[in-house]
Amino acid sequence: MNSHNVPTSVFSIVLLLLLIISGIIIYPFFTPIVFGLLLAFVFYPLHEILKKKVKNEILSVAIITALVLILLLFPIALVVGQLSVDASVLYTTATQT
Repeated sequence: MNSHNVPTSVFSIVLLLLLIISGIIIYPFFTPIVFGLLLAFVFYPLHEILKKKVKNEILSVAIITALVLILLLFPIALVVGQLSVDASVLYTTATQT
């Protein structure tokens, strides 16, 4: 091995190790980041249309944020409500037997 190749090899190995460690750190955040990018991609055109009509970007962002929260939280609330009803029925049935 040439003496000029040693620093390059060491740098390559350290860089590879740092990339692997960075990937391990970022991996748990991958799904939320992708979901956020997807939401931004879907709702950006609506934001642009609303921004032209409202003329206030902060208000437009607030309206879009509220809309996204409603669209996400409403189905979740319905599912949680149905799960609580089912759990109550299951508990009642189990205690009567």
